[in-house]
Amino acid sequence: MIRSLQEIKRELKNRRGAREKERDNDGRVIVDFCVHSDDDFLSPYSLRSSAELSTDAGEFIERSLETVPVKEQVRLRVHSNVITNEEQVAYTEAISSFYHDKYESVRREKRRLVVLAAVMAIIGVLALTVMIGLEVTGTRTAVISEIIDVFAWVFLWEAVDLLCFQLLALRLKSWRYLSLLACVVEYLPLAKQEKI
Repeated sequence: MIRSLQEIKRELKNRRGAREKERDNDGRVIVDFCVHSDDDFLSPYSLRSSAELSTDAGEFIERSLETVPVKEQVRLRVHSNVITNEEQVAYTEAISSFYHDKYESVRREKRRLVVLAAVMAIIGVLALTVMIGLEVTGTRTAVISEIIDVFAWVFLWEAVDLLCFQLLALRLKSWRYLSLLACVVEYLPLAKQEKI
C-alpha cells in the first residue's frame, strides 16, 4: 500500500514530538556523548598547554544540535571512564576555546560582509547618479543608459543579498557558537550499558 505524502509528514511530526531533546533543570538542551578513548578528543596538532577540541568532536556536538533552535542554551554531558579530573578542566577549556575561535571567525566575516555590502551599495547608487546626470545633461544614449542601469542594479542587488541573506546565515551561526561557548560541561562515568 502506498502512503500519501501527507500521511508520511503526519507520522514524522508525531515521531518528532516524541523525540524532544532532553533538558536540564535550568532549561538547557542536553547533548550526551561518550568518550571511550580520549586520544581523539583533542586535536592531535594542539599542544597540551593550549589544547583544542578535535574537529570530529566539534562537528559531532554541532550535528547533535541541528534540530534545536540556535538561541537555546546547551549542557554537554560527557560520559567517560578515561578522563581524569585534570583532563576535565583542560577539555572544558578546549571546548570553550574551540567555539570561541569559531564565534570570532564568524564575527569577523559578518563585519567583512557589512563593509562589502556598503561598498557595493555606494557603487550602485553612484552608477544611478551618473545615469541621472547623463539624462539631465542630455548626453544619454539608450545603450549607455541600459549598461549603467544593469550595472547599478547588479551592485545594489548584491548588497541586498549580502545584508539580507548571507548576513542572516552568519548571524544564526554566531548565535549557535555563542551558546556553545557558554555551555555547561558535565562529566559523568560511562555506564556499562553505554559501552560498545
